[in-house]
Amino acid sequence: MRAGLAVSLAMLSALLPARSEALECYEYSITATYWFYEAQPESYVLALGQFSGARKVEARKAVSTDTGFRPGVEVWKARFTGYTASRRAFDKPLEADVTLEFPNYSYIGGGSDTSGEAERLPGEPGLIWLKRTTTGYKATAHLCLPLIDTDSASVKPALRCLRGGYCPKS
Repeated sequence: MRAGLAVSLAMLSALLPARSEALECYEYSITATYWFYEAQPESYVLALGQFSGARKVEARKAVSTDTGFRPGVEVWKARFTGYTASRRAFDKPLEADVTLEFPNYSYIGGGSDTSGEAERLPGEPGLIWLKRTTTGYKATAHLCLPLIDTDSASVKPALRCLRGGYCPKS
């Protein structure tokens, strides 16, 4: 049985990209998410606000590449209205069009199609990590992380992390 499971996991890992999503999701926390984005090579900004006018602009099919399998992606555009953080609060106004990417993880047994999140976005205020690109901002849904953290209790710990205060990694 273990050999069969090991072979199945090996086959699944061969299908996933080199920097694949974790196959096991841990309990979500804003501090762990902070450290996840801090470790990324790209530049991210944490903002507090909400989306409006979400519209689908493209659907890319799943592809197999030399580095592994890439899930299909739905691309949406939406207007973000909110604030980025200063040392004390989310008080720097930010209004921008954001490209939203929703990978389809339904190919993983028990996985989910994250594109349904786009329809729940308008009017949901919360924290979101926005990637800075040469053409503006982009946000990507992840298998184990919410695209937008709507829990108001996450705001204070997020500010502590951003200003270098108490911010546990686990």
